[in-house]
Amino acid sequence: MSGTCPICDGELTRTFEAQVLRRYMVGFYVCRECGYLCSENPWWLSEAYRTPIAISDTGILRRNAAVARRIAALIGWCLDAKGSYLDVGGGHGLLVRHLRDHGIDAWWDDPHTENLFARGFEASNGPAQYAGVTAVEVIEHLRDPLPMLRAAMARCRSPAVLILTTEVFIEPPPAPSLWRYYAFADGQHVGFHCQRSLRALATRLGLRCHSRNGLHVLADPVVRLPLMRLVTGRLNHFAAEMVRCRLGALTLEDSLRMGRNDSDAV
Repeated sequence: MSGTCPICDGELTRTFEAQVLRRYMVGFYVCRECGYLCSENPWWLSEAYRTPIAISDTGILRRNAAVARRIAALIGWCLDAKGSYLDVGGGHGLLVRHLRDHGIDAWWDDPHTENLFARGFEASNGPAQYAGVTAVEVIEHLRDPLPMLRAAMARCRSPAVLILTTEVFIEPPPAPSLWRYYAFADGQHVGFHCQRSLRALATRLGLRCHSRNGLHVLADPVVRLPLMRLVTGRLNHFAAEMVRCRLGALTLEDSLRMGRNDSDAV
């Protein structure tokens, strides 16, 4: 037994040990109240993040393109299509660039990684408030995601909309050898969710969790789930292309804008 759950304050119970970074034996704990699974205090993270993008993550480009289509369709059909969106934990800026290429006014924020693909669209240059926040493959890197999500909500106008992605397990937690998402060898994933824990997380934030096709939308009032299912699922390519046609890709406009900024700096 080790402390209380960061999500719901329930009791944590030790469920298994696993070798992290191929050399440290680490305990993992499950909350019986909400189902959240987390590591012990992750003292090894500074070592794990010597390279921010894990060397084994060969699918990062494919996943970014796919999730950008789903998020663009979600925003374009179910949320405020003309609003601005902040991508927290934005990595090298791939998602922001993809979203802007779909016509979504997305902005980048990540204090730990260099912005390579969305330069000029850092949050420091963006609007004071956002229609929503995206956090793609972020919360599994946090044992306690609540402070980060509360800070993200503070940057949204009311009502806040949080769009998250993380793989969820079907309870009980899978054995250490049965779920690749643990990614023990890389040591960066320290918090793992089931649907119950995501609902508990939303409740702590005063929101509701709506999950479809790998997207978890924390929002209030209720998102139209049948439409969300369609535009992020089997009709996603068509729905995302319709959003791009309706809003207009920002690719060329951004290029001209950055060119003007370069000229002004000369």
